Amino acid sequence: MVAPARNPGKARFQAPRATGIVRSLAIVLVLLASSVPAQAQDGCRESGMNVQCNAFGTIKTANQADVRGEAVSMTITTTLHRSYMEEGARYILFSVRHAPEFESSPVSLSLQGFSTPSGDVVVDKVDQPTDNEINIWVHVIDLPVGTPIALDVLVGADQRGAFRLETLVMPFDRGYESVSDSAGNEISLYTFSMLGVNKETSGGGGGGTLVSTPGFAMAPAIAALLGVALLVLRRRSS
Repeated sequence: MVAPARNPGKARFQAPRATGIVRSLAIVLVLLASSVPAQAQDGCRESGMNVQCNAFGTIKTANQADVRGEAVSMTITTTLHRSYMEEGARYILFSVRHAPEFESSPVSLSLQGFSTPSGDVVVDKVDQPTDNEINIWVHVIDLPVGTPIALDVLVGADQRGAFRLETLVMPFDRGYESVSDSAGNEISLYTFSMLGVNKETSGGGGGGTLVSTPGFAMAPAIAALLGVALLVLRRRSS
């Protein structure tokens, strides 16, 4: 399970600057639209896995998973190559979700673990605004570089069909602006799994392990930024 959060205090969390987030949204639209599909990158392939590698890190998960009446456990593994603290990164967001385009989601997620081989990762906040989305905020000083980080979720669905479970990892600065590298490129990692539901479950359980931090709330503009980024990446990887 996720370890209890440190007490960062209210001073750590500043109100998001709307202008900065809008600017970040515009940048991510342009840069993600020209991104290369994860599985097409040379030297970044693994049988049965969807993998993306870049200067930020490597992220991977199984190509697909089948649900036959019982929720299934899935693992997304991320290895950071850099934390980008020099570029102002303060938090890293790990967001896993099924994002329906036209209707409510039948998918339910439950957080089972967030850890490295050395133990649980200390987080600032785990937020589950809906059953089909989990957002984990981690301070960069609490994330190891060069060590696999396993995000384990239990996934269920109350409707038969095929669904895409997506994971986006992005750094943000203290003002909740997305972070770019020294060349001005937007920093992110993305992967997905196709979820085939042959028999409905009662859901993945929902709820997760919630770690509340005083004075923090994810701004709607950040949610919009992540939603658009996932949509663009989904279309590029199809």
